[in-house]
Amino acid sequence: MLVFLEMLEGEEEKSVFLEIYETYRYFLWFLAHEILKDEYLAEDAVQETFFFIFFYIEKIKDIKSVRTKNFLATIVRNKAIDILRRQKGMVMEELEES
Repeated sequence: MLVFLEMLEGEEEKSVFLEIYETYRYFLWFLAHEILKDEYLAEDAVQETFFFIFFYIEKIKDIKSVRTKNFLATIVRNKAIDILRRQKGMVMEELEES
């Protein structure tokens, strides 16, 4: 997360990013864990979510709104599903090689 903060230009963006992180990190981890059933993969999904948010930070106006929470929940669910798809692809490749 520190890498993201260093890449943000203004103090306001850094402040917004930190507030989003502090407000939603556990919520996002819980959602990802519900899908992935693995705490480390859930952490990866959350990390990918914050990487995605980094590029759209200026679009988030009200941090504690339902709209923001739904936006973040959608992103983390999609990231978790992407992780599942990658895993399924790896398993299928291993089966084909066998």
